[in-house]
Amino acid sequence: MTQADAPIRSLRDPRRPDPASLESLNEALVESMTDGVCIIRLIFDERGWPIDYLFVQANAAFQVQSGLSDPRCKTIRELVPGFEMHWIEKYAQVAASGVAARFEVEVLSIGGRYDIRAFVPRGFPPHHVAVVFTNTTERHLIESRLQASEERQAFVLKLQDRLRLLDDSDAIQLEAASALGLQWIPRALPRSCPTSFTTRPSSRRRGAPSC
Repeated sequence: MTQADAPIRSLRDPRRPDPASLESLNEALVESMTDGVCIIRLIFDERGWPIDYLFVQANAAFQVQSGLSDPRCKTIRELVPGFEMHWIEKYAQVAASGVAARFEVEVLSIGGRYDIRAFVPRGFPPHHVAVVFTNTTERHLIESRLQASEERQAFVLKLQDRLRLLDDSDAIQLEAASALGLQWIPRALPRSCPTSFTTRPSSRRRGAPSC
């Protein structure tokens, strides 16, 4: 067999994955994620200031995590007219610098707390940012309640230790009130002191209380 008759081999290295297959795999992975994923493109005014951003792509979990339905080809200001400008500026900084950012914040205009990761993947066109986020509102509430419960328990244990050394009822009440940050008010008020105040028309300063 001559060299001319030899079968023509593929110029593509079989060890290298097909780009189309990789793209399909990436899309499948993104769609299967429980985190919200979207690609946004920043929109600037005539002065070059970021004023909005367009949703280029979004996965199925986007609506579950954000509560915003069908965001593709819409801007954030269309979906949420009162969206905070500083978040748009934050994404613009990531797009301009290429430095990834992660922050957990409360987005008041949407009504929730989110763990957000923003970055610029290699090969992305200018002014485009990938955003991966999770709604952490429920987790934050649970953590806050747990912390409050632990603080209450620590306070009770500390108060018990302080009261254990006392045997006088008045001293115990005073110590408990002090621990609670309350002003001590004697239980037995003078009988001559009225329970309410009245005002009498006179030359005295208007509204001055009199017993």
